Amino acid sequence: MAIIRLEPFNEADTARYRLDKLFDGMDATRVSSWTRQENWLPAVEIRETDEVVKLQIALPGLEANDIEVHVSQGAVLISGDYRPAEKQDGEHLISSEFLYGSFRRVIPLDTKVKNKEAKADMRNGMLMLTIPKADDERDRVFRVSLSEPQAAQPVAVS
Repeated sequence: MAIIRLEPFNEADTARYRLDKLFDGMDATRVSSWTRQENWLPAVEIRETDEVVKLQIALPGLEANDIEVHVSQGAVLISGDYRPAEKQDGEHLISSEFLYGSFRRVIPLDTKVKNKEAKADMRNGMLMLTIPKADDERDRVFRVSLSEPQAAQPVAVS
């Protein structure tokens, strides 16, 4: 039986060398084209009380005029556009890890809401939405009447 010596670090070094060689040939504009904004979605936190649904959406670097919010009875649509800062005279970009472009996120809601009464507030890159629940969706307890079961009726089979 032949003994094969396992050298895991050689395999890792080979993989690292190949990856380094792959990325060395790319410039910053090429890398940024791989990470398109369509793949980015803002982080969302959803809370509720008996009366309202509250959404907190992280939109760092954006102002209220950069985004649009649409609320239906069962979902919230957030869309907007990240734009790069204006360049100063004599300034050129060396590298950027920021993502620019359009984004769009649909957030489904578990309960029906009064979409016409939604309120929004944008502060420090955080969008806060407060949407009242529809009356029929608030927690209510109903008494259910039970009736006697009906006798099974025969069905003709052809």
